[in-house]
Amino acid sequence: MDEAMRQKIAAYIYSRCFEKGNFILTSGKKTNYYIDMKQALLIPEGSNLISTALLELVAANTPEAEAVGGPALGAVPLVSSMSVLSYSYPGTGNLPSFIVRKEKKTHGTTAQVECPPLPRGTKVIIVDDVVTTGGSTFRAVDAAAEMGWETCGVFTVVDRMEGGKENMDARGLKFYPLLLVSDLDKLEAEMERRFPLSWAAVNAPAGEDYLKGLKEAWPEVAGIYPTIGFAFMLMLNKIIENRVITADEARMKDFRRRAIRLLKHIAFDPFDAELDLYCRKIYKDFVTK
Repeated sequence: MDEAMRQKIAAYIYSRCFEKGNFILTSGKKTNYYIDMKQALLIPEGSNLISTALLELVAANTPEAEAVGGPALGAVPLVSSMSVLSYSYPGTGNLPSFIVRKEKKTHGTTAQVECPPLPRGTKVIIVDDVVTTGGSTFRAVDAAAEMGWETCGVFTVVDRMEGGKENMDARGLKFYPLLLVSDLDKLEAEMERRFPLSWAAVNAPAGEDYLKGLKEAWPEVAGIYPTIGFAFMLMLNKIIENRVITADEARMKDFRRRAIRLLKHIAFDPFDAELDLYCRKIYKDFVTK
């Protein structure tokens, strides 16, 4: 994968999946940012873009792989997409897929690993959408070992760089991240540089003066991207006039989240058809209601 494609994927993920705030991860760790990869992997374009890039990594590093799997829920769309694309992708061969549940079912087959018949000794790769410490990934690796399969590599879309690689190394697992969280941090810094006024306004606390501050700063965006910029400005004026969300803290916070995502999307993919649909959704939820 060339650097241009890598940067395209980073921008795609950053604009749709990267969110600042207070969150608790699967590992139990508290964090001030979250990467909701489903916002990219449940979109056909994003699924194809990311899965194809990962298959390129697989072909270059673990061409011996015979199946692809990962932990539920994060890896499910990724595993399915990679398996489908592998049918016609050169360099990997057909990769049947499997999913590892958090625990065994108490009904039906009571299986923890959902898979087609794969013999013992099958060489598998484990994929996960995001790796922090590697806990959920190791659950999939261990489940694969119980099935008699050999893990020849672990792949992820984003490595949060919080011990996952070191834990993989300690277990002798080869680890191949598509992106590092530092790639997304660079794009965050780029937003501050390109849109100093509107980026500060859109990230301000979702209080009484939020909409006013955003309105004052938004011409910075409209001056560069007039079509989508002025469309949002008109929408913002109607929201201010209606005063529907100013007294509703939950709706104000929701609007703030979407405004941040909108600005990132404008910055990195201003002519995307998905952007128009996203604006229409904001209009429907905050102007017509």
